[in-house]
Amino acid sequence: MQSRVVAIFKESSGPISTRFIAQQIMIQRALDTSDRNLTRLMVQRVIATMRRLRHEKLIRRAENIGRYAAWELIR
Repeated sequence: MQSRVVAIFKESSGPISTRFIAQQIMIQRALDTSDRNLTRLMVQRVIATMRRLRHEKLIRRAENIGRYAAWELIR
């Protein structure tokens, strides 16, 4: 999961939300993005990955996008 998240960050041009990352991973894995329970689970998995990346000082928190936390890659 971590490598997919970092790849999505490298493709982005600015801060991105945890939900956006989760949806992109679901699309890459051909999972049903309309399944609310699955989306919620993927968001939680992405949040756990983001905490690890923040601890490793690879990302930092940006301003929220709507009600979702936004993150950006430290370049």
